[in-house]
Amino acid sequence: MDRYGAAIDGDLDVNHDRYDQSRNQDDNNTQEAANARSSLEPSQSADVEKHPRKHHDEPIPIYKTLSPLHEFVFVCLLCCTQLLTQAALGQILAPVHIIGDSLGTTNPGKLSWMIAGYSLTVGTFVLPAGRLGDIYGSKIMVIVGWAWLGFFSIIAGFSVYAPKGEGAVVMFCLFNGIRGIGPAILLPNALAICGRVYPNGPRKDLVFSLFAMTAPSGAFVGGIFGGIFSQWAWWPWTLWSTGIAGFCLSFACWLVIPGEKWEEIPKGQKFDHIGSLLGVSGLILFNFAWNQASVVTWDNGYVCALLAVGVLLLVAFTFYEKHVEQPILPPEIFNIGSVSMLSVVGLGWASFGVFIYYIFQIMEIIRGRTPVQSCVQLIALAVAGCVAALSTSKLIRVVPAPWLMAVAALAFMVGNILIATMGAHQIYWAETFVALIIMPFGMDISFPASALILSDMVPPHLQGTAASLVNTVINYSISLGLGIAGTAEMEVDPNGLHELHGYRIALWVAVGMAGLALAIALAFATYAQHIGLTITEGTEEAREEAEKEEEEEEQDMR
Repeated sequence: MDRYGAAIDGDLDVNHDRYDQSRNQDDNNTQEAANARSSLEPSQSADVEKHPRKHHDEPIPIYKTLSPLHEFVFVCLLCCTQLLTQAALGQILAPVHIIGDSLGTTNPGKLSWMIAGYSLTVGTFVLPAGRLGDIYGSKIMVIVGWAWLGFFSIIAGFSVYAPKGEGAVVMFCLFNGIRGIGPAILLPNALAICGRVYPNGPRKDLVFSLFAMTAPSGAFVGGIFGGIFSQWAWWPWTLWSTGIAGFCLSFACWLVIPGEKWEEIPKGQKFDHIGSLLGVSGLILFNFAWNQASVVTWDNGYVCALLAVGVLLLVAFTFYEKHVEQPILPPEIFNIGSVSMLSVVGLGWASFGVFIYYIFQIMEIIRGRTPVQSCVQLIALAVAGCVAALSTSKLIRVVPAPWLMAVAALAFMVGNILIATMGAHQIYWAETFVALIIMPFGMDISFPASALILSDMVPPHLQGTAASLVNTVINYSISLGLGIAGTAEMEVDPNGLHELHGYRIALWVAVGMAGLALAIALAFATYAQHIGLTITEGTEEAREEAEKEEEEEEQDMR
């Protein structure tokens, strides 16, 4: 990946100089080691020869200091950040009509806000949360993130006691949105910890793929528990149980995640308060306008005004970041490769947000399924997600990333086409099942590919910022995609008299988003191939070296 980043930025000569310096340093270290061995006693010298150090000037990777059990629990806890982020979305999505009836609304736009508001805050606050992790340490931010999610999940559940009607809906949407700041804190910092603990190689690829695998699994698990609590108990317990889990996981992370001395936090780091304010405000207003338009239409002047103000704030943010000393979004993160891939990720995940929302609407409203029945039919999504994630951990090392992103965009597009064209009461196995099998490949190829690329292209102290950028694009796009698709649905079916037709229009909007993502991915893949870029997870020699180290490690463990 470093070779790729250098080729993009025109820094190959600099890298060659650094390589020559590194070789000279290795020669010096080798001579010093030989002199040290000559001064050892015979028994000590034998021990040194029996267990030689390959790289005398490189520190031992953090994961090698952990026992197998400790590492297993450590990875599970980090994967839980993605699992519960998506579960918190699914637990509202599946029983959204039950929750809406309890709070006193059946308006499709307001029901959509219950989903979009959460994704909006997750996507918007990821950027400053990642930067805070770079400054204060990712471990403490993960602990705070779990506690935040736990506290505001409990508060959101108490909206059931608010007076039924507009007040209850506003309270629920407000606190459900605020609790999204918790996952916004968790996601970039969990990925940053992974990026620091694991060096480039198969093990890191596997951890990132496991992280991605929990996304479809989390949506399924959240939907199942949300449906069970809502149908057979009381829907607030969906949120209260999440709150309890959040506090427990906060304590577990404090115990299990290694100490922060390995984070190497540079001194003199500053938080970009003005840039954060401009960026967060612009993103919120821009997204709010699109989602609110699906409720009150664009005829209301304040919606257009909010959209215009949001755009102006984002323009101001762009200009400000170019001149600030320590920007929240460093310019060195961006190049033609990262921008192209982030565009594909954003458009693809926006189409997924539309896909998952409207497939529930078709199942529950058109086909009359209960939330639990609908979630059971999504088992295929979770299983296919596991297969796709594990496959991606292998593919990312041998297939150029632009072509993988093109495959992901194609999966997003085909999945939406299948749902947009299926019959109202068509058999499950005809198109619904096939779409659920295909769609996870879009999710689980695009996420680890983009996360790994950005992780390898930035220095260690910017790992949180890079990870936050990927998660910002993913979660913000889900919310924005729902707003755009909901606006299209409202335009063709303002009175809700032709629900299936409105759903299909929204899904065709998602097809257009995925189609644009596919065009961008193919264009960049062709460009990369034309200029001779082979964008994979390291060179062949690096992969062989990493695999050899893995084998030696396994032998030592035996």
